[in-house]
Amino acid sequence: MAPRIPKAVKAPGVQYDFWAGVEYLRDYGGLTAAEFKKITLLDCGISNTKRGRACHKNGKYYKFYVPYWAYLKEDIFLGLEVWPIRSNPNTDRLSSLFVYYLAHEISHVLNSPKAKSHGRRFYEIFTRVCPVELQHYELTYKTKTASKYIKELV
Repeated sequence: MAPRIPKAVKAPGVQYDFWAGVEYLRDYGGLTAAEFKKITLLDCGISNTKRGRACHKNGKYYKFYVPYWAYLKEDIFLGLEVWPIRSNPNTDRLSSLFVYYLAHEISHVLNSPKAKSHGRRFYEIFTRVCPVELQHYELTYKTKTASKYIKELV
């Protein structure tokens, strides 16, 4: 049987940090309890791939993953109290890029698979779920689209 997440990183500390990041978005972002529950029912995790993905089939999302390189990045939250649970000895905090990436993929999952991937509805969800201090990463990823919708919605 093929793995549910391609090239899944299964180290216990990494999995713990993944869920700590999702809980952070629930507690300090705009992820609701119902949305959090929906996320917990999906196959999700950290993958050793170039990019993350939210995969859907028959009009429903069934899995999403974020890349391991984003987890390993050494940038940290600016001015936020975050959990000291990082397994990497060089830093005791999760990467802010990693939490942004989680928010981005979760926004895809909460958006309809039939909707435009990075359209107005996606950015309405993204600006609610992702903490404001981390939304600048989206401006470097989808420069024109993000700058149009994030300015419009904020």
